[in-house]
Formats: sequence, structure tokens, C-alpha cells
Amino acid sequence: MRTKNASPTSAVAAIWLAAALTVSGQEGGRTERAPLPEPTRADVAYGDHPRHRLDFWRATTDAPAPLVVFIHGGGWSVNDKGALRANALQAFRKANISVASINYRYVSQAPFPAPFHDAARAVQFLRSKADAWGIDPSRVAAYGNSAGGIMSLWLAFHEEMADPGSDDPVLRQSTRLTCVAGVGAASTLDLPLARKWVGESVAKHRGWPRMFGVKTIDEVLAPGMKQLRQEVSPIHHLTRDDPPVFLQYNQPNEKLSPDANPAKAVHHPVFGLKLQQAMTPLKIECGLQFPGQPEKANPRALIEFIQAKLAKRK
Repeated sequence: MRTKNASPTSAVAAIWLAAALTVSGQEGGRTERAPLPEPTRADVAYGDHPRHRLDFWRATTDAPAPLVVFIHGGGWSVNDKGALRANALQAFRKANISVASINYRYVSQAPFPAPFHDAARAVQFLRSKADAWGIDPSRVAAYGNSAGGIMSLWLAFHEEMADPGSDDPVLRQSTRLTCVAGVGAASTLDLPLARKWVGESVAKHRGWPRMFGVKTIDEVLAPGMKQLRQEVSPIHHLTRDDPPVFLQYNQPNEKLSPDANPAKAVHHPVFGLKLQQAMTPLKIECGLQFPGQPEKANPRALIEFIQAKLAKRK
């Protein structure tokens, strides 16, 4: 219920924040969140590094079930697989969808593109467990908030990474996805392009050098870094055979001043709008929600999108 002195703008913002928190697991420690139930498989290693761990909750069905993989946010520097929201987990399992939540290496342990490759391997590992864990490998989705949303988009658009001739049975598995979704996800990490889209404030985020394994923003912007910047940018991998996308942002599409909060800049809805503009000519669905749109906010829209795309076609 709106309080007597709450403005319509603040009420709308609250709806969109609630929508983001429904699925993202990012609350900044402000409120308590419901504990996750015990996983069917807990803290399973999918690689050699201590951060190569995942939790898996099997769907309540005996038939092979679709899978959604949650990738946490945190600027590739904080948080873990426990950021998965209990209500999102419950909604997916109620729809007979299995759920996995993964950790990946922080950039302090291995800079770009290592975390992206970790996410790809986690998907491959889960597919390698299809028979044992009751997973339908033809129906796999990913979603996440912020960094996790970026990696979900990257997985969706990146060319197939399976290596059929590998001695590692995990690496023989596909990395392709049925659909992806994200909250506050940037569609590019190519900083010169991000500056053009969002404005100067985006370059003031202190995480840029850390993500790319350098010391200064000038090193990030250097011509020699362009290949890596584009390699980790989802939109630079987009082709017409890529899966549908749904993106949520909790701020309106407003121009930012050069001294705006960099955290707002790196989560700006213009990233979603630019991706939608790129996907439309390719006839790929790109759903987009942010405050200020004429349609009413739906806190369950992201979950419902994934559920619909993973539903078995008859």
C-alpha cells in the first residue's frame, strides 16, 4: 500500500526494485531473504578451481526436466551461488524446472575472460550430468543480475564452444542455450562503445581496470585491449541463430550527467534498448522492461518468460 506522502514516481520505482529483487538475489544486505532449501546436489565441483562449485535442485518430476542456471552478480569480485532467490527457485521447481546456481572465479583470481569460460564449463558440466540428474539437455536457460546477466547474454550469443574431440567429456558438451534473461545487464563491455551509449559517468566505475587485469582506465581504453573488450561483450557475438532474451532494469531511460553515480551508468537500460535494436532486424525476441514504460510492471515477468520458453513443445 502506498504511504500518504509517497510520490507516484517513488511508488513505481519500488515496484521495479521489487521485480528485480524477486529474481536477482541482490539486496545490498538491507533486508533478510528467505533461506534456500537444501540442494539435491550441494557444492559440486565442475572444475579444478575452488570457485568451480555449483548447487543443483532437481525438479519434482521423474521425467527429464528443463534446467535454468542462475549466475550471480557482484562485479566479478563478490557474492556467490547463495544469492539465488528462494522464491525464484520455488517458482521454477513448481513448473517442473530444475535449477542450478554456480560460482565462478573472481577477476582477482583470474581476469577476463576466465569467469565467462567458467560459466560455459558449468553449463557443459550440467549437460554431462543429464542422465544421472534427470536433465533435458535440449532445454537449458541461464539468467542472472548485473555481471551474471552479462555472462548469461554472452553464453546465449557466443558461438558453440563444444569440442567433440576433447579428452574431457565435459568439454564435448554444448554451451548453447534455449533462452536467457538478466537484471541490470550491460550488453557491451567495450568501454568506448559504452561511453557513447551511456555517457562519461560509465567510465568512472572503479571496477573497469580490475575486470580487465590492468591498473588504470587508460589501459582498459588502449587499442591493444579492443579485442578482449569485444570478446567479453555479448552484443559483439550476436547472430541470427541466437535465442530469445528478456531484460529488466530498475531505473528509467534517462540521460545521465557526467558526474552521475557510476553504478547507475553500468546498469542503465540503454544497454537493453541497444541490444533490442540489434536483435529486431534479426527477428529474435528481446523483451525489455524498465520504469517509465507505459505498460504496468510485472514482478514475475522474467520468471514467466523463462518458464514459457522452457515449456515442452507438443
